[in-house]
Amino acid sequence: MKEFTTDISGYRPKVSQSEIEKVITDTTSGTTGKEKRVYYTRADLDKTVGIFMKGLSEVVEKKCIVCFPDTGPDSLGDLIARAIRNLGAEPVMAQKDMTYREILELCDGCDSFVGFPQMLIALTRIKPGLFKKALISGDYCINVDYKIPVYPHYGSREMGLAGAISCRCRNGMHMRPDVDAEILEDGELVITTHLEAMPLERYRTGDYTCIIDGKCDCGSDWVKIGPVSRHNPIEKLDDEMFSKYEDLIDWRGDTLVFKDEIDKKPLFEGKRYL
Repeated sequence: MKEFTTDISGYRPKVSQSEIEKVITDTTSGTTGKEKRVYYTRADLDKTVGIFMKGLSEVVEKKCIVCFPDTGPDSLGDLIARAIRNLGAEPVMAQKDMTYREILELCDGCDSFVGFPQMLIALTRIKPGLFKKALISGDYCINVDYKIPVYPHYGSREMGLAGAISCRCRNGMHMRPDVDAEILEDGELVITTHLEAMPLERYRTGDYTCIIDGKCDCGSDWVKIGPVSRHNPIEKLDDEMFSKYEDLIDWRGDTLVFKDEIDKKPLFEGKRYL
């Protein structure tokens, strides 16, 4: 059996440079190794939009606020917006450096939310009943009562941003069919991807989950995984402690933000460079 892949900092794409449509260069909290470059062809990006559409089809109706980075063509926010438009709905893009008040104003008329869990907690604590449904991703999905149906999504750069999506049953996430999942004894997720530009074999993600056996009631035969976490006990302890205080909307930065401080900007911006 092939050895694990842990460092892709020197990885080169399997297609010609002329076929590369997007490159992401960064280090992340969720994957192991040095600074890395991840490459995508147009076919890879189109597949990602297709996976997003499957997950978003359970959430969006007419108008959806997107609280993910929108840094230009084929960014995470742009791919999600494309998927929402393909479903016949309207995406509304929250921008970096907006205050909570400005983001709330954008939410007017939105029936659904897509973004980081912390932002959903903040917006719904400031204004309960704001959304009907939400898709959350990008970071550890905090275990709180969101008061609405929530559909967790799991992804990373190495698996094309769209890795696993929640179905209508909401009891696990279905892995995309071109990514094979393997679980180590300690629970770490190892993936083998079949993307065009940058296929990976037995890549250790640094994320921890389990495979849920049996056929899902939704009818899909895609492999299903449980909740995904990272071995960051301090962050989990903070979430468990601070999430209990309904007046708090943000605790991920150096200071606490309370729900009457809506003219402040979010402290925790997540993966802003996607």
